[in-house]
Amino acid sequence: MTRKDAWTAFDAAAETAGKTRIVDQFVADPGRLARMSVEAAGLYLDLSKQSWTREAFEACLDPARACDVEGRRAALFAGEAVNLTEGRAVLHPALRAPRSG
Repeated sequence: MTRKDAWTAFDAAAETAGKTRIVDQFVADPGRLARMSVEAAGLYLDLSKQSWTREAFEACLDPARACDVEGRRAALFAGEAVNLTEGRAVLHPALRAPRSG
């Protein structure tokens, strides 16, 4: 999917989801809370109370997928030169990595 197609699909899904009531979405999807919440690092994030359908939730990830965010993140942590303005690897992961023995 191209970036433009991803954003077009996102806009369409957002418009459709915005017309649905959240209470109706809970009735239609009993596993909504479990599927749309996560707890990590002492934080609890609950996205289930947002007015989006399952399709809209997936559509919101498509622009990131189209831009290969996961691949760029992997490159960052692999030490590849992702800082295109300076032509070098960024130092963030190295500075935060545990000290080796």
